[in-house]
Amino acid sequence: QTEKEKSAAWWLLTPPRLDPVVAGLIVAQAMTLGIEVQWRSQTWTGELDGTPALGFVMLQALFTAAFFAEIMIRVVLRRRLLGRRCACVCSFSCIFDCIVLATSIVDLILQASQSDQVWIHLIQIVRLVRLCWLAPPLRRLVKGTSGAVRAASQTILLILILCWAGALFLTQFYMADPASFATACTGPEGPCMDEFFKSMGDSVLTHIMLVLMEAWPDIAAPMLQNSVLWAVYVIIFVSVA
Repeated sequence: QTEKEKSAAWWLLTPPRLDPVVAGLIVAQAMTLGIEVQWRSQTWTGELDGTPALGFVMLQALFTAAFFAEIMIRVVLRRRLLGRRCACVCSFSCIFDCIVLATSIVDLILQASQSDQVWIHLIQIVRLVRLCWLAPPLRRLVKGTSGAVRAASQTILLILILCWAGALFLTQFYMADPASFATACTGPEGPCMDEFFKSMGDSVLTHIMLVLMEAWPDIAAPMLQNSVLWAVYVIIFVSVA
């Protein structure tokens, strides 16, 4: 390869000048799919004539050709820059593009053979995922969201551990003296303490309700009838959780 070809490849890929064009193609295809789905729904309900949508098929063929050309350009440029034969195989984004592109080609063949499959047609929607790494602001947003999800999952795990520990504590007390739990009621028809802590499943669910402050007075009232110390337990558990 000449130095001129190498510099041209670098110009296209660093920074990636093809990305805005590809992002525009992805958005345009998504909008086209939305219009086509709307047309299909109106045809299904009889609002429009059921003439075959040749225009949509041609647009899909154009988009497929454009995405195929984009993959080939990236493969050729990466091979010229990196000198590797696995320029596409070694890239997750390229593998993803090839899978979606193959789905598009299969869909075109099915439409040409009059055996259109809606599910395979709409698989192309997943190409919108590419916007998350083509657009830097979206990439940063996804990265921040994934970090928030990880932090939230760790918090939920910690809360579940607290609920499990509290359920073990209360269920052990119930097993030691079930009669006192059965008589600790808020009234003749009110809930009794044993209804909330007679098994591990009930105890865990009760502690989750305390964490969420879901009907916590109905839970705390029979506990207070049993002992004032249980009110202290509820206050400490809710405060910590």
